[in-house]
Amino acid sequence: ATRAVTDKQKLDMYMLYIKKAESYYGVTRTREIHEVAIKSLPDKEAQQMSLTYATMEKKLGEVDRARAIFSHGGQFTNPRREPKYWKEWHDFEVAHGNEDTFRDMLRIKRSVQTAFAQETFHDMGNSEAPVQSDAEALAKQAERDARLGITPAAGDPGTAGVGVNAAGVKRKAAEGGAAETDMEALERQASKIMAATKQAELDAATNGGGAAEENPEEIDLDEEFDLDDEGEVESVQQKAVPAAVFGETLAKSRDEALAKEAEEKANGVGEEQEDRMGALERMKREAEKEEKAKKHTGWR
Repeated sequence: ATRAVTDKQKLDMYMLYIKKAESYYGVTRTREIHEVAIKSLPDKEAQQMSLTYATMEKKLGEVDRARAIFSHGGQFTNPRREPKYWKEWHDFEVAHGNEDTFRDMLRIKRSVQTAFAQETFHDMGNSEAPVQSDAEALAKQAERDARLGITPAAGDPGTAGVGVNAAGVKRKAAEGGAAETDMEALERQASKIMAATKQAELDAATNGGGAAEENPEEIDLDEEFDLDDEGEVESVQQKAVPAAVFGETLAKSRDEALAKEAEEKANGVGEEQEDRMGALERMKREAEKEEKAKKHTGWR
């Protein structure tokens, strides 16, 4: 009976066959009928049979078999046109699945949706739209204008059907009195704006004189951070060491050494020794002499 009927009646015949087999042999004996029906039915009826088959397996507790049926039926079910099927599968994974099975369901859904989108695109590309001739286009435009009550332009058969409020209306141009469309008027205005912009740029370049105006708030970094190319270093100013650093004895010795040094400079003596020995070295030597003199006096 399922082979004798037409394709439109096959789904109803298979459903009747399944109910008869279920009543006589039980639910489990209808699995073969479901599988044969899915193979022989068209895609739209096959996805309905897959949904019925998966629902039956879910009621029997066969979760893995139901998931496999959902996966098989989803391959020929467009998510955009048959959202009910994918909603049932979504609810099934939420109730009985895990994260991995849910991701597999989403992956299959995206791949099927992409395949149907590409198929639709190819069908649109292969379909050839009928091309109208100029006479047919003018006749349709005239009929449309007649329904809208628009009067054609007088004395111009080429503009028949073009009224005052039509999209392709022609009007007198502001310059020269030539007829132009809205697009031509926009292009003319755009060309004027571009010409004015270029002229303004040329005027600015001419009046500028090539010299940039000085900014009073500009910071001149060259003056502050100018490095000496020759690498010369200025002399460091030396200051006298305070007397508190050396103590009374060393301070006294330092004063005596300075006095002696001043006396030698006044007499012109000790210039070579001054170059070799610094003031601090002489102070140390004088301090040592004083200490030795005190020790010698104490022994006596």
